[in-house]
Amino acid sequence: MREKPIKTIIIEDDPEALYLLTSLVNSTGLAEVCGSTTNPAVAIELIKSTSPEIIFLDIRMPNVSGLDIAKEIKQTHGKKPYIVFTTASVDYALEAFEYSAFDYLLKPFSAQRLRETLTRYRSTLSYSAERTVKNSAENDGVLIFKNTNGAVFIDPVNVIMITADGNYSTFLSVPNRTDTVTILLGTIENQLPANRFFRTSRSAIINTSFLTKIDSKQGQCILTKNGKEYRCEISKERIRLLMEFMKNSGQDI
Repeated sequence: MREKPIKTIIIEDDPEALYLLTSLVNSTGLAEVCGSTTNPAVAIELIKSTSPEIIFLDIRMPNVSGLDIAKEIKQTHGKKPYIVFTTASVDYALEAFEYSAFDYLLKPFSAQRLRETLTRYRSTLSYSAERTVKNSAENDGVLIFKNTNGAVFIDPVNVIMITADGNYSTFLSVPNRTDTVTILLGTIENQLPANRFFRTSRSAIINTSFLTKIDSKQGQCILTKNGKEYRCEISKERIRLLMEFMKNSGQDI
C-alpha cells in the first residue's frame, strides 16, 4: 500500500525560490505542497488552514524572519508541525536548533538532500510509533553538530551506532544515512539518552533499541533494522556491563 504524500507548506519571500522548492518537493513523490506564501505575516494563518506535517521555512525574510515565525509556531503549536529551515547561511544553525528544527537545508540543496529529509521524517514517525507501542514516553530531542559542509541534525531515535576514528565520529542512522562530524566520541556520548545508548568500546557506541544479539565468542554486538544487520566489537568485560545495562533498563535481546 502506497503511503500518503507528506503534507508540506513553504514560506519563502523570494517568488522564484518558492517556485523552485515547490517543484522540487512535488517531484520527490514523497510529499506535496498544500500551501505556500511569500508573505511571512500570514504564516500562522496558513498553518492553521492547511495543518501541514512539515513547514519549509526561509530564515532571512524582511520584517518577520523565519526564526520569529518558528518561535510563534513553538508557542502556539508545540513541536509539531516539523520545521525545516531553508537558508543560504549556516550562521543561524545553532539558533534554529533552539526552535526544535527538524532539519536545516543550505541553499542551494539538491533533490537528493531534500529526499533524505523527507525519508528521515517518515522513518522518525515509524520509529516513534514503535516506541509508543513499547510504552516509551521519553522524547530524546534532536542533536545538532557542525561539519565541513555546515550543520547536521541528528535524531537519536534513528541512530543505530556511532563509530570513532581519531577526532572524527560517524553516525550510522536509518534509513541508510551516514553523517561524519569533527567531535570526539566522548563528547557525543554525554549528549545521548543514557537509557538507550551504550559504549561498547573506545571507538563505538550502540543504540540498544536495535540490539538483537550478543556474540560472546566473536566478541560482537549484532544490531538489526529492516532486515539489515550491523556489527561492532565488544570485550568480554563490556559484555557483562551491557547485560546489566539491558536488565536495568528493562530491555530484552
